[in-house]
Amino acid sequence: MRCAFAALAAAWLALSPAALAAEAGRIGLELNDLQPADKGGCRAVFVLKNDIGKALDKMTLRVVAFDAKGKASLFLSLDVGALPVGKTRVLRFDLGDKLACGDVGRMVLDDVTACEGGDLDPPACLAAIALSSRATVPFDF
Repeated sequence: MRCAFAALAAAWLALSPAALAAEAGRIGLELNDLQPADKGGCRAVFVLKNDIGKALDKMTLRVVAFDAKGKASLFLSLDVGALPVGKTRVLRFDLGDKLACGDVGRMVLDDVTACEGGDLDPPACLAAIALSSRATVPFDF
């Protein structure tokens, strides 16, 4: 009986407002492509879709690009901006003129540094993200 009560209490505590928001849906974040940039270097194309049922006024992501040898070579702060409910957004971010697309071996979502709106904070937004990649490189946490 005590074990059942302890399990129930632990489950109840895990269902904070932020956890409930993350369970209602996901924020899809896809690395769609790596493309040569106009002035040299590489550009990353991301597709986002907000299916958490709450509009976000601002979202900022910290993404790290690793080279083919597995070394962290570029740290980016990506300002996504507003992310309305159900809206698909396609964003392009230059990775700089010193990093060729062929030199990118992996992309990592390191953190969500800003998440405003819908009573969510950065950890809740991070927990709600579902990553995918259509690019030639993996995109993971």
